[in-house]
Amino acid sequence: MRKIWLCADDYAIAPAVDAAIRDLLVRGRLNATSVMAVAPSFSSEAPPLAALIAERRAAIGLHLTLTGPFRPLTAFRPLCERAFPPLAAMARLAFFRRLDKTALAREIEAQLAQFAAAFGRAPDFVDGHQHVHLFPQICEEMLAAVKRAAPAAWVRQCGSALPLRILLQDFKTLALSVLSRGFRRRAAALGLKTNPAFAGVYDLDDCRRAASSCAIPATSTRSFAGSIR
Repeated sequence: MRKIWLCADDYAIAPAVDAAIRDLLVRGRLNATSVMAVAPSFSSEAPPLAALIAERRAAIGLHLTLTGPFRPLTAFRPLCERAFPPLAAMARLAFFRRLDKTALAREIEAQLAQFAAAFGRAPDFVDGHQHVHLFPQICEEMLAAVKRAAPAAWVRQCGSALPLRILLQDFKTLALSVLSRGFRRRAAALGLKTNPAFAGVYDLDDCRRAASSCAIPATSTRSFAGSIR
């Protein structure tokens, strides 16, 4: 029988969201969450999650965050009003390979260390806020950092199990699947495990509108089918 990991991303983005995620973990509606180590509320929201995880089986991962409005833990450059660049700008920098590799590696290592300091151990898995971990340069530095700091962790690939005829109707899911092919190869070459399938891609504009109407930050739930390999 295949196991499904139902994961809520963005833990630490806001206390109300975090409380809801913890409640769903207690109820067994979720069995994983990924944590934003750069979020302003991380230091206050990590302890209750750590206590909960100590009492029940659930996976906690690092939600690597490299886009604004969040601020880096290190002297990362370039910045946009003291925060990471927005998603589109970060994508341009990564795809044109204009990111400073040393600064990027240092920031990723700092987020991994921040997670380990709060939870007393390495993350069970590592993924990326807004899927930035699949981007060129970021992918390479993240996988290398995970290999050094958390070699037993699995890393999230976002390739869909849907047939190509359906993927061709959804550009975002198709793009993530294409990027994930190279990501899986790099992870395998380093001996890092990945999830075999991914679901939970949504339209960001629709999510933001829904969140705005509820006056809470947008978060997301992902599912991963099968055993980690």
